[in-house]
Amino acid sequence: MWYPLILSLALSSPAVAGSDGLKLAIYVADGAGVPIPTAVIRHVEEGDRHAVNRRTGGWMADRLYLAEGQELVFERGSMLEFEISAPGYETAHVIYSMRKRKNRLTVTLAQMEELVNDSEDVDPVIQFFRDKPIEHDASGPAH
Repeated sequence: MWYPLILSLALSSPAVAGSDGLKLAIYVADGAGVPIPTAVIRHVEEGDRHAVNRRTGGWMADRLYLAEGQELVFERGSMLEFEISAPGYETAHVIYSMRKRKNRLTVTLAQMEELVNDSEDVDPVIQFFRDKPIEHDASGPAH
């Protein structure tokens, strides 16, 4: 009667199921410390990008699955390299060494410089295969 319960507890034990990795938490924020809800985190050897929690800006894992199907379990002393990016922010490259506990990393992303000069109120001029604009007569349209 107790055998199924004992067997299920033994199978769910970490010692029997295999070693779990250490948890790593990465939080992404802007220069003011506000979480960036659109940030993504990617290990450099992995093909997938992982979105952060939109409210906290955080992501947590104990392992990753690399592009060739290999499992990367986070262990003490592991050196992990990540690319962290978000629209409108410069991409950050981070190398982190796993510790025995308290593996928490906060990454601050810098905003990109404005590509458009705000002082210009004039639309850009686009030329379409003409050296000079067509001149119109004041009496009506050109023929």
